[in-house]
Amino acid sequence: MFRHMELAAVPPNAFTFAGIIAACSSSGHPQGLQAGRQLHARVFKFALEHDTSVCNALVDFYSKSSARLLDLVHAFNATDTPNVVSWTAFISGLARHGRDEDAFAAFAEMRASGVQPNSFTVSTLLKGCTSSQCFVNAAKIHAYVLKTSLQSLDVSVGNSLVDLYSRFARMDGAWTVATSMALVRDSFTYTSLAKGLNQVGLPNKALEMIVHMFQEGVHVDSFSLACFLSAAATLPSIEPGMQLHCCSVKLGLSSQVSVSNSLINMYSKHKCLEDAKSVLQSIREPSVVSWNALISGLASNGSYYEALSVFEDMTLGGAQPDAITFSIVLHACTHGGLVDIGINHFNSMRKHFGVSPQRSHYTLFLDMLGRAGRLAEAACTIEAMPIQPDLSMYRNLLAFCELHNDLVVGENVARKALELYPSDTVFQNMLSGICGAAWKHDRGVHVHSMKSDAAISFDVSTSSMR
Repeated sequence: MFRHMELAAVPPNAFTFAGIIAACSSSGHPQGLQAGRQLHARVFKFALEHDTSVCNALVDFYSKSSARLLDLVHAFNATDTPNVVSWTAFISGLARHGRDEDAFAAFAEMRASGVQPNSFTVSTLLKGCTSSQCFVNAAKIHAYVLKTSLQSLDVSVGNSLVDLYSRFARMDGAWTVATSMALVRDSFTYTSLAKGLNQVGLPNKALEMIVHMFQEGVHVDSFSLACFLSAAATLPSIEPGMQLHCCSVKLGLSSQVSVSNSLINMYSKHKCLEDAKSVLQSIREPSVVSWNALISGLASNGSYYEALSVFEDMTLGGAQPDAITFSIVLHACTHGGLVDIGINHFNSMRKHFGVSPQRSHYTLFLDMLGRAGRLAEAACTIEAMPIQPDLSMYRNLLAFCELHNDLVVGENVARKALELYPSDTVFQNMLSGICGAAWKHDRGVHVHSMKSDAAISFDVSTSSMR
């Protein structure tokens, strides 16, 4: 429509640009950023670069669409008279970029400039608080909220405070805020409380929140029910989980994927694997999370062959495994002693599924080879890795060399590790143990004292080992 408008020679005004820029920020299209930049350039053509509504749209656009912080800052600085919308979009953008301290500083500057924050400003700022250092500033925001009575009047502010205290395991504070929200508590309030209580190891208390919800007539949605099922999964008895399963059917939520995934996890944790498989079969289109939950449940209960069989069903059904899937598969192969199968799956990650092996996958792969005594293959893998091996990889591999009494690979691994980490005392002690009495007796290896550069040389009385 904007292009048709241009072809019709109808000049756009500030409201036109504000609307079309907002469309770019909310489209989620890969070309949205490029289109927004082009519109930004056209804003100058019509001398609207300082219009408040246009600037607000640009601040919001760069906040959501651009990875460059300077784009956001420049758009905000172009606003001659920032209003509450301008400041809120700017604070939201700073929070998205992980600039918590700057977001709180902008909030203070906003108030100093005479612009009063609204409930959306406060809730946005609180949701963006992620570091422990920022929790102190968040407590000050709470004081401001109490002073202005926003907490008791606005559910988004109250819920943001409950979520904030729950995330930082301050459950007394979360409960205090929740009880002061007598008129506006909703499912998000109780879900945040349940999640926080479960994280601090109080699953029974977490499940009590659903009782409060029923007593107050608060709607139980799929997200809150999934949270309660996660709490039930940690209990010694399966009874609460089964009751929640019945509750999901009664409320018409059993077909929700998030609820089904939580049910699979809950039944797996209680070793009810047939029930877990039954839940997966009831899902019309299982997500990768659904498959991962069942594969993980089977592997964690020692059903390694069945876990790999479900993985095959997953791929044959057209589901795309992700990095987590392959971590679970490699774990199953490692503990099930299925080394050759594990090697095939590891090699298929990038080749067949486009999943690049990460450091965690290499760690699992090396552990699998080391446990099986296939140390030469492990040594070749650690040399060919596209990422630099960390110290723990070398330590584990060297420990397997000692376990399987493989001096040849052990020496080569030790030399390479010492080139990369010459001053690590833990590794040096481990190496001394490996090159101790047994190796010196059998191979005549003598470990020289460390030089000032922490290098170690080996004096081998027999022929040099490679």
